Amino acid sequence: MAQASWYVVGAGTVTGGVVKIETAHTIDYSGTWAEIDSVDFSSPALTNAAYWATGPGHMLFMRARVSSNVTGGGTISVFFCGLSGTQGG
Repeated sequence: MAQASWYVVGAGTVTGGVVKIETAHTIDYSGTWAEIDSVDFSSPALTNAAYWATGPGHMLFMRARVSSNVTGGGTISVFFCGLSGTQGG
């Protein structure tokens, strides 16, 4: 398990779009992943800026999913940072 943080970075002009940060118990899970964050680039715009957040607890697998097209001509990158560890019995 790992506790994770993520950065959503806008390069160039980004005036709209939504990225969902999601988690599941397996990497190949085919059901609906649990949403833990939603980043909307329309207010405020994410032009040449970064958004940072951390998860509410331990998560096994995470992904970033574009749920609304990114607009404005720029690009978005998502970076995950985690602390790995094991739980003792």
